[in-house]
Amino acid sequence: MSPDAKSMAFWVNGRENLLDLINLESGLGSRLFNRVTFRDFGQRYSEDAIAWSSDGSTLWSIEQEVQEPAGWALSGLTPILIDEEGRVERFAPPQHQAGPLDGIDWVGGDGLAVAKFGTKGSYYRPMRGDISPTLAMIDVPAGKVLDTIVIDDAEVLQQRAASNHDFNYFSSASVQLPDGRIRTLLQFPRVVDRTYGQDAMAWSNDRRFLPAAWLTWTQGQTPVEMPAPFGFSPAHSELSPDGAHALVWRPLQPEGVIHIECFQDCPPLPEVTPVKDTIAALVDTETGDTLWKVEATAREAWNTFGGAVISPTGEFALIALPSEGRRQMIALLSMNDGRILQRFSPSCNGCFTSSFGFTRGGDQMWIAAYGSLAFYDLSQR
Repeated sequence: MSPDAKSMAFWVNGRENLLDLINLESGLGSRLFNRVTFRDFGQRYSEDAIAWSSDGSTLWSIEQEVQEPAGWALSGLTPILIDEEGRVERFAPPQHQAGPLDGIDWVGGDGLAVAKFGTKGSYYRPMRGDISPTLAMIDVPAGKVLDTIVIDDAEVLQQRAASNHDFNYFSSASVQLPDGRIRTLLQFPRVVDRTYGQDAMAWSNDRRFLPAAWLTWTQGQTPVEMPAPFGFSPAHSELSPDGAHALVWRPLQPEGVIHIECFQDCPPLPEVTPVKDTIAALVDTETGDTLWKVEATAREAWNTFGGAVISPTGEFALIALPSEGRRQMIALLSMNDGRILQRFSPSCNGCFTSSFGFTRGGDQMWIAAYGSLAFYDLSQR
């Protein structure tokens, strides 16, 4: 959804990778064939390299030369800006000695981004031998690299490099601070320590793990490492507008067999054990302190797409909750204390919300679910 709530963008998965821009008022739009091998930045939810410009009139994205039909990369990424009529403006990618640009996570709507250089050599044809993968903060319109970190700059990176887990196995959340600098939160999951044991790659009891960890990196400063709030559980985080806090959400599920969807002549569902635990928490990005938590109970298996979104004003947040009676639940939270102000379930029985968010001024929220789009006015409480 664009910040002015007038347009939506869809980047379909698959070989064609169609990128659609739709004006919600007129119903008109444009469609581009845009197959990109490196369209995702890390492992977080909905991490495709698309972002609306600040005024909502154009869309930032990327393009790439790709080998057909296999999909191997023949080039690095080229940043692009697309208008609603499908016109494309291309930008020369910032250059770095580490290698080609092969990952972008847009920050805001003015062309700033966190980027990767020389991190995916085996996915190119011919394969590349880049030996110093680099994470960078860049300004695309200016063609500048603003700051960089390499493996030697943090212990968590050194540990994963030794076990062949480099800059391609993490999730990220980024924001532009009030002073103009970029702050990014890198979230590394628990992984097997492949330096331990005679056959560390084998599935055996003789394995050791590298713990999940966070790395907070502010432009111009040394990255700061801290423990991950939920341990080895997978989690998705969103930074507050001032970068001081992270809203952490995890896909809480019941214990037991997760069944496959069935719509006709279905057998009885297997029994599961409800799980009550923390589904979201607000964490200080500098100290790692938890300021508040949201508890939830997962009584049935559910589609955990969604994560967390913070309003532009920093007053409210939206998170996905476990379904109830096979109906997807969305919660509106107060960012002050984590209270659930209201629950929403706009989707049909057995259907699940596809996305949700806030408009630019933070005075409206929206929820999209299976062909429907609902807007809600927000009032201060």
